[in-house]
Amino acid sequence: MPAIWALMVLVPLWLTAACTTAGTGVKKTGAMTYEGRRILILPVKDMAFIHGVNKSVTSPITGKFYITGKVMEPADELLTDKLVSFLESRPGYLSVQAEASQGRPTDWLIDGPGGVPEKQKLVQLGRNAKADAVLTGCVYRFEERVGTKHSVEFPASVIFEIHLIHVADGSIVWSGIFSETQQPLSENLLNLKAFIRRKARWITAGEMAMSGLEELLRNFPDYDHHTGD
Repeated sequence: MPAIWALMVLVPLWLTAACTTAGTGVKKTGAMTYEGRRILILPVKDMAFIHGVNKSVTSPITGKFYITGKVMEPADELLTDKLVSFLESRPGYLSVQAEASQGRPTDWLIDGPGGVPEKQKLVQLGRNAKADAVLTGCVYRFEERVGTKHSVEFPASVIFEIHLIHVADGSIVWSGIFSETQQPLSENLLNLKAFIRRKARWITAGEMAMSGLEELLRNFPDYDHHTGD
């Protein structure tokens, strides 16, 4: 009984602090290993910049529907830089650069009526760079908290997806989707672990995104040196 009362007393003290998760959370699917070694990293695409805020849009890679939100600068660059540093530290993989004369890395960011489908652009850029795969993604929401780490008017909210696409046939080798709007512990007691890890505070959108991306990349496929070149 004393232990129960202790929990009942302590929980209300935590209710105004931060927790997680609203939305779909972290989703990872795909292969455990990959035989391709040469990976072309392309800039993460800011979908709110292209389509506007509070718009229903489809992923140019998977066709999945998302509702856009504000994307603060430089969210796309932050995610892209993290992918670059991750791949550089991943044993076996080799990061390759797009050839300027054979298509710019930013070409896939440009939408236009009657243009080449985005996924096809990615594959073509990968072929031009003689890459085995393309690593890139889209950011749909990157809204900063309004308030401080102790109290907020609006919490941070982030949605993005990352994909590894096999250049030879355009298939998706691996995918990671992150979607979270931070919640008070009073609204989601099931995420006590994340609440404790974040030291009972409201985090920034940058902290949320980096934490989410790191979680996704924990399941990134290992390089299969037995079949790779």
